[in-house]
Amino acid sequence: MKKSVLLFSVVMLIVSSCNFFENHTLFSNDVDTLLAYSQKLDSSLKADAIKHQQEILKIKLESNAKIDSLQNLYEEQKTKYKNRYHIIVGAFKTPEYALNYSKVMSNKGYNSQIIMGKYGFRLVSICSFSNLKSTINELRSIRDSVEPDSWVFVRK
Repeated sequence: MKKSVLLFSVVMLIVSSCNFFENHTLFSNDVDTLLAYSQKLDSSLKADAIKHQQEILKIKLESNAKIDSLQNLYEEQKTKYKNRYHIIVGAFKTPEYALNYSKVMSNKGYNSQIIMGKYGFRLVSICSFSNLKSTINELRSIRDSVEPDSWVFVRK
């Protein structure tokens, strides 16, 4: 037993005086490498997450802009076609003729506009209404005072 204690004491004295065991633990380089790699992955994941959030925000902004644009277009079309019954006083294939006749009607005090009709005709309208009854009543008056061949165009 004395020999065992003596041998143990000698081994402890040698081990405790050795710098290798004081400065290094077994596998310390591997642990440091893994920690560094883990930190690098974490920072890479955070950077990717920020990048993806920015891309998502950009897509949301673009989508909202497109939706707003479509809503504005819808509202414009809705107001544009609110009065779908038009009294037409002239139909022209030549754009210049339609423009000139529209100016003549404007000079007479009418709110004239040029509407594209079928087969490339430009229709000169001098008023429009939201219901057919009002349009027919005004058509009678316009046939008597402005153009006897005027007619009703229904915009779809």
